[in-house]
Amino acid sequence: MSGMVEETAEQKLKRYEYVLDAQADEIDKLRAEVARLTEGADAHTVLQSLYRNRDLPESLRAKAAIGALPTERPRLLSTVPLSEVDRKERWRTW
Repeated sequence: MSGMVEETAEQKLKRYEYVLDAQADEIDKLRAEVARLTEGADAHTVLQSLYRNRDLPESLRAKAAIGALPTERPRLLSTVPLSEVDRKERWRTW
């Protein structure tokens, strides 16, 4: 492998320290964002803020929307007029 120069241990250590510092900074930013989003908010409000945030990955936004959906749009129940159906049929439709 001509042309490739081996990194010294000191160079590797500096590179790793740089990466770790960058990751720690990103973690701090994310923690601050979570604190901002959840301060005084209930679970539904947090989910709404996540799925409305276009800067977040689409997969995360979709999961947040799925979590918020039952609160925003309750399932429609099929109902049968009770006077027209006997008791056995009513239980079957539930």
